This record gives sequence, structure tokens and C-alpha cells, in this order.
Amino acid sequence: MDPAIPGFVRIREIAREHAAIRAIIARIEEELDRLLDHPAPPGAPWELPALARSLASHLDRHFQLEESGGLLGAASGYYPPAAQVEAGQLIAEHRLFERRLMRICDELASIRDPAVVVQTCFDGEIRRLVDDMVRHEAREERLLEEITASGRPSPD
Repeated sequence: MDPAIPGFVRIREIAREHAAIRAIIARIEEELDRLLDHPAPPGAPWELPALARSLASHLDRHFQLEESGGLLGAASGYYPPAAQVEAGQLIAEHRLFERRLMRICDELASIRDPAVVVQTCFDGEIRRLVDDMVRHEAREERLLEEITASGRPSPD
């Protein structure tokens, strides 16, 4: 395995992106916990809308990176059939995450009272999205490890 090969560089970049996404997700979870423990009064500043927008922006760039090489290479037939199937499923999930996160961002933008997030099931929707994304990223990490271990970088 030659880490100087562009495909391996791309895989390392995707792994760094995964770490950044996990950090944003951790901040979202902290903010949700804070709101549950100490609901902010109406009009008080709260971070959740900005964190959700930050995650959406980061995911947009991240998905483009993965789909312009990295996992898309795995889906294109360059790797064994099982890796191709897994990569195709992961890429399809990107569109679902984008739609779900946009709905959440739109809803958060319309909420003026942070306590409403806690008083409704919306908190559960955000947590489900976060949980699903964590599982998705873990599957991608396993696939990237398999690709790296195979010694065959994704074609760029």
C-alpha cells in the first residue's frame, strides 16, 4: 500500500472528515442534553439551529468528496462485489440524510422558543438522525478500512 497514491490520500481525507462530523454531532448531542436539563426561555440564544446548519454544510462538502472518488470508486466496480454493494447503499443514504437534515433545519428556523424542541417529539427526530448518521459513518469507516487493507486505492 502506497499512501502517496491519490486514492489513499482521498481515503485519509474522508477519515479526517468523519472525525470532524463526529465532533459536530457530539456538539449537537450536548446542546440537546443541555436543553433537556435547562430549557432556554423564549428569545434566549441557543446553538441547535446553527449546529444543524453547520452539519448540513459540512455534510454537503463531505458527500461530494466521498462521491467524487473514495466510495464512488468502490461503487463503480473497482472493488469486490460486496464492497461495491455496500458503497452503493452508503451513497444512496447520503440523499436521505440531506433531506432529513434539511427538514430539521427548516423546522429549527421556525422555532422561536427553544423549550418547544424539548416539549415535542422533535428532539427524538434529531437524535434518530444523529444515531443513524453515526451508524452510517461507522459502516463507511469499515469499508474504507477494507479498501485500504486491500492495497487498492480508489481510482481518481
